[in-house]
Amino acid sequence: VPHDFVRASPGVALVTNGEDMGNYMRALLNDGSLDGNRVFEDEALAMLLERQASAHPFSRGRSYAFFELTLAGRKVLYHDGNGIGFMSRIVLMPEQDLGMFISVNHRNLGEGMWLTQAAAMARTLSADILENFVPETEVEIPQVQPLPNRADHIERFTGHYQIAKRSRNDFLKLEGILDNRNVKDNGDGSLSIG
Repeated sequence: VPHDFVRASPGVALVTNGEDMGNYMRALLNDGSLDGNRVFEDEALAMLLERQASAHPFSRGRSYAFFELTLAGRKVLYHDGNGIGFMSRIVLMPEQDLGMFISVNHRNLGEGMWLTQAAAMARTLSADILENFVPETEVEIPQVQPLPNRADHIERFTGHYQIAKRSRNDFLKLEGILDNRNVKDNGDGSLSIG
């Protein structure tokens, strides 16, 4: 497929190759150094690998470069991406000194792009590699008790939500307006998100 150049903010459309991604992962996993050269200062490395934000301490968070995820029982940092002709996934486990980069051919771009065979292959392959070669991570699953009077508080969460990861300053903010979710009260103390 022809090369596509996409300029979409706030931070997408990295186009590179496997060798460079390997070097990037090596620097991230080697305290910011690659082949004896300092690539990332300590502060920048921490911002790339450590949680910078989350909706709640028990929920998944984000660093400036990665999302947190429990994949095949292992706590990982990951980032998926795609473009015309490819779909990629980077997975890091700094405490295991492990990084993997998977990139597969893929035609679909747009609605349903994460439902393609290529996307399924990247998800399955990354989980299978972890499951077969990396010890499980002990993941703390907190036992949160529902509020006894939750039905009294549910109305404050119902409404119309926009995705937080969106452009706010250029024409791409239109995408943020269109990509939204409604949260409704089911009448039994639970919510539906859709």
